[in-house]
Amino acid sequence: MVPVPEVVVERPADTLQVARQEAPAAPPAAPGPAPAKGDDGASSLLRVPAQPARLNAGAAECRPVYPHIAERESVTGVTKLRFVVDAAGHVSAQLPQSSGPLRQNRRMDEAAIEALSHCPVQVGTDDPGRPVGGTVDVSYKWTIN
Repeated sequence: MVPVPEVVVERPADTLQVARQEAPAAPPAAPGPAPAKGDDGASSLLRVPAQPARLNAGAAECRPVYPHIAERESVTGVTKLRFVVDAAGHVSAQLPQSSGPLRQNRRMDEAAIEALSHCPVQVGTDDPGRPVGGTVDVSYKWTIN
């Protein structure tokens, strides 16, 4: 039986941290009726609470396959990845820490990046409802039992 690496999400439960973005300048408002006394007009604007982008790192499609060469030679380690999703839902992964210096470790890191690229992602939104991206750090702990 091929061992399955343990997945550790280093931020709260499968949540991507919302990236801060500068709001674009608002176009000039068209002249309209003046607000009624005591009405600042804000109550007529629909505000949607911000929702962080979400990553389900526990999904089956996110689990990397232990590379055969690494399993055969009992190579273990921890691959640390930074998962980045942009506002359009495009996904990329960075490798802040390799699982080790060997060729087998490089295969493990590549397997982790490949698996992470298949994780289900939901793009987040800011308060006005515009899509936003985010990042999360994920660790794959490669062990052989």
